[in-house]
Parts: sequence; structure tokens; C-alpha cells
Amino acid sequence: MDASKHSFIILANTFREQTHQEWNDKYLQSFGLVTPDGKLTNAGLLFVDNCTVFQSRIFCTRWTGLYKDDAISSIEHRANLVLLLKYGMDFIKNYTMSGWVKMPNYRLNLPDYSDRAIFEGLVNHLIHRDYTVMGGEVHIDIYDNRVELVSPGAMLDGTQIQDRDIYKVPSMRRNPVIADVFTQLDYMEKPGSGLRKMRELTEKLPNFLQGKEPQYQTEATSFYTTFYNLNWGENGRIPVEEVANRVNSTLEKYPVNEESSEKKYPVNENSTLKSTL
Repeated sequence: MDASKHSFIILANTFREQTHQEWNDKYLQSFGLVTPDGKLTNAGLLFVDNCTVFQSRIFCTRWTGLYKDDAISSIEHRANLVLLLKYGMDFIKNYTMSGWVKMPNYRLNLPDYSDRAIFEGLVNHLIHRDYTVMGGEVHIDIYDNRVELVSPGAMLDGTQIQDRDIYKVPSMRRNPVIADVFTQLDYMEKPGSGLRKMRELTEKLPNFLQGKEPQYQTEATSFYTTFYNLNWGENGRIPVEEVANRVNSTLEKYPVNEESSEKKYPVNENSTLKSTL
């Protein structure tokens, strides 16, 4: 397919915003999106502005309660990968809470989830999913007590991620060109660090409890990432006073200052729904 008939304006603008560098159309070839003779690669089709790849989709659903019974909201997006990441994060932020309490010298954020960890998770699913599965898509399912990301494609080596030590899983990229583009956009760091980073980002939150670490699971044809609501207990949402008292008693173990507690991640900052618990 002739690349000259397609535009990469969204990719170029995102590159400028993320890296603070000027875009050059020569990057399309160096990134592996366009061949030397001006043809789009398979990866290039996933980054053009008018992406028409049927599998380039996400299904976003906010369910009532803890199971897939009734839905509060459900939406499907088909777009290029940059926009899918944006739309997915928008949906998650709109249907999760970021509570806070006022401390003597700063505001202590007590979010349900680590935005940065979920961002890493969605990036991971968009990069490593199997795009050869016709009708396949990434699912974002939000429940009262968790957020689940599901994508087509199991582990490349046939192992089960739940049986592996995530700190020792080698980098095996199903889609190396997509991974490289996301790296150039500063959406991911070194290969193989995503699973570890998601857990570490979650564990750094002041309201984190053992047993609330992100969990990973693979089945025959799917990969699952589950993030647990840090402000949800066996009896439902935990009162903010209870969370604050627990955090106050462990501040020495989880030091928090105003700068770190309000740090943003560079995706759709203006769309975050903030609420007290």
C-alpha cells in the first residue's frame, strides 16, 4: 500500500509532545513503518491517521458490581494505536476514583489505582497482543474492585505467566516494530520491564496493601492483567478515614510528599475524574 496516500499527523504530534523534539518524516522509515520504496508495513497500517485495520480495536466496559452482569457504560473504539491508548486511558480515568485527604503540610492522594501502572499495562497489551487474530481486540473491563485488561495472544514460549517469576521473564516481543515506536514515544522503557514496573508503581502508593499487587495470567489464547482497587475491601469501599488512619501509621514505611503524590503521567491529564472517597 502506497504510504503517500496516508498521513501520520497524530503520530507526529504525539512525538513532539512526548519527546519535545521536532518530527521528521524520515522517521517513518527508520521506525519500520514505511519501506524504502514508500510502501506501508503491517505496523505502519496501525499508526496511520485513518487506520482501518479491523483488529485495531478496544472494547471498554464499566460493569455494575463485581461480575459481568449489567453495564453502566460500554464503548468500542477502532483507531490507530496512539488513539487507542488515549481512548483507553480516558475511559479508565472517567470510571475510577482518585481520592485524597488533607495532611498538615500537603495533600495525600489515595487513588483507587496507580494511573502509571495501568498506563504501563495498557501499553503492554497493545504492544504484545496478537494482531493476526481476526476479530480480536483488547478488552478493558472495570468492576467495583478491579480493572482487568485482556488481549489476544498468550506467551510466545508457550509457558504460563502465572507460573513464572516476573522478575526473571526475558523480553520476547511479538511485535518488535510496534514496541520500538512506543519506545520512541517515551511510552515504555527498556524491554522486559513492564510487568515488574506495574507492580512496583502500585506498591509505591501510600494506601497499598499486600495482596493488592497486579496479577498476570495467560490462557491458551489470551493474556490477562488485573489491577485491584486499593480502597475496596470485603465489605465494599473502605471509608476514607480508615484508609487515612492506616496510612498515617505507616508513613515512615511509605514516605510521601506533595510533589510525588501529585505526579502526573503524560496521557490525557485533563480528563481525570477526581473525587474524595
